[in-house]
Amino acid sequence: MLIGVCGSICSGKKTVAQYLVEHHGFKLLHLQPHSQPRPSNSSLGAESASPEEHDAESPSQSTDSTAFKGALTSTALTTKNGYQSSSETTLTLRDGPQHVFSTAEELLDFVTKRWRSRFVTTDIPTEAVLDVFLRRPFFLLLSVDAPLTVRWRRFQDRARQRHAGEPDMSLEDFVTESDTHLYDAEKGLSPLISRAVVRLLNTSSSLAHLYATLGKLDIPNPDRLRPCWDTYFMELASLAAQRSNCMKRRVGCVLVGKERRVGISEVVYAHTYSMDKDTARVFREAGVKLRQFIPPPNGLIHLEKMELY
Repeated sequence: MLIGVCGSICSGKKTVAQYLVEHHGFKLLHLQPHSQPRPSNSSLGAESASPEEHDAESPSQSTDSTAFKGALTSTALTTKNGYQSSSETTLTLRDGPQHVFSTAEELLDFVTKRWRSRFVTTDIPTEAVLDVFLRRPFFLLLSVDAPLTVRWRRFQDRARQRHAGEPDMSLEDFVTESDTHLYDAEKGLSPLISRAVVRLLNTSSSLAHLYATLGKLDIPNPDRLRPCWDTYFMELASLAAQRSNCMKRRVGCVLVGKERRVGISEVVYAHTYSMDKDTARVFREAGVKLRQFIPPPNGLIHLEKMELY
């Protein structure tokens, strides 16, 4: 499995990636920035390039650009390998061997040979790179976003830690940088982000709370890549529902048995469907088993409202 994490400036991309590394055994992979020389060892570089914070790609020309490269904190939620902070809420990436690749093709080839292992990367700078990763069925694109003012405060907190005494970036300047990062005609990442299968809305200011919420989400669930039979047939039922003639609601079903569409001994219904008592009684009298199916959530996921999913 290869998970790509993308998102807006200071949304928490590196934090989500680090969560996967620490709690689910993922290995962090990096693409070599074009401005740096080719690594001597593309798979395991002992002197690999530092995984600089790509949350800050667009503000690289700003005088405050270096502030986008910092430690992983509960407020900034971004990373730089090996940085030591005095903050009690700071979490830094562990020093150690890094997997750094010159091209997306090299990274993909490395993962393909180890496709049963778990890998994560936050280095998806363009849609061209994304298209390379999407060649493989084991790739999942996940995006992270947060309200603009929340991201601005995270950026300010990180800048104060890294550059104490320097003036804060104004909200107007941050909005300009964020808009460029997302909507620039040539390099804007909004089209790339919109292609994410799972979209996280990260409004938390507590690292522990964010990690606990991510734990409930079960991001590495393999059903997101290769659906189980329940997911498969529920998708077919949803497609059949689009041909429904009912004027009140869309209703569809697929009769299956032993992974084949043959007969009916069990009714599996979506968690959003309200099964009334009379209907349930009819099924029971006919000897049909009822089962509610709750697939892993995709699409936009508000991490502060997990009860909705």
